[in-house]
Amino acid sequence: MISSEEKANLIVGYKQVCKSIKNKTCKKIFIADDCSANMFENIAALSDGIEVVHIDTMRALGELCGIDVSASCAAVTF
Repeated sequence: MISSEEKANLIVGYKQVCKSIKNKTCKKIFIADDCSANMFENIAALSDGIEVVHIDTMRALGELCGIDVSASCAAVTF
C-alpha cells in the first residue's frame, strides 16, 4: 500500500504530519481508524484537498511504515 518511492519521503507521527500539512509539504496522509478521536478530527480538518488513506489499526499502519511500534498517522511529503 505504501510504495518504496513513498517510503523515501515518509514521515510518521501526529506532530510531524500536522507540521507537514501546515507547511504545505504533505502529498498524502495515512491515518489509523483506531487513533484518538481528537487526532482523527484534527487531521480531517487540516487535510483539505490532500488524499487521505484509512488504515484499520495503528499497529497495521506502523507495520506499513516499516517501524516496530504503532503509528496514529503518517504522511508522504514532496
